[in-house]
Amino acid sequence: MSRARERLARMRAQLYQLAGLREGGFFIQYDYSASVPETVGVYPEIERLFAGSAGSISELADRILSLRSDIEAARCEGALRMDSMMFPRLDAMAAYAMLRTHRPRRVLEIGSGHSTAVLARALAENGAGELTCIDPSPNKPIDHLKVNLLQRLLQEDDAERVETFEAGDVLFIDSSHIMLQGTDVDIQFNRMFPRLKPGVLVQLHDVFLPDGYPPKWRNRWYSE
Repeated sequence: MSRARERLARMRAQLYQLAGLREGGFFIQYDYSASVPETVGVYPEIERLFAGSAGSISELADRILSLRSDIEAARCEGALRMDSMMFPRLDAMAAYAMLRTHRPRRVLEIGSGHSTAVLARALAENGAGELTCIDPSPNKPIDHLKVNLLQRLLQEDDAERVETFEAGDVLFIDSSHIMLQGTDVDIQFNRMFPRLKPGVLVQLHDVFLPDGYPPKWRNRWYSE
């Protein structure tokens, strides 16, 4: 969807909501909204945590380089797109390398799309691994992939799915990005995360830490 069409879709949903014709989102009173800055810059405390993990980040970069022939083959076959705005090339290569390195037996993706093709390709190259996606309205066809698609909203009971995850298994999150009581992000953070065993890998997409969200995303009000 183009940026113009996305803006129009958001405006249409807001108008329907204001007119009482359709429930299309949330309106939240915040008395000090004028004090919210356009951008928050860098979070120095988080930046120090990233600096302390520089070795792990460097290892992932080296792993991407070591897999460049496999990545290029996946690109040529259309399994790994380098021109996607929703899942850019570095995101795709990092996700692919992560799964090839840790060889998970289980991957649970909250959401779906170009990322699903990347995850499925990595598991296929590993020769093992089960991929499940929970997405009420996939915006890309994934029925041609080896994936167990649950086409519905994330539910509280889904938190039990991660209790059997072991070290190296992956929880891949690209959902609504809105933290409110009862939303999918609430379930992920407050019901799923506490059940994860040490060593389970969690990927949160569209999080820019140690930077804040881009100023052009301000109207999205993401809150992960």
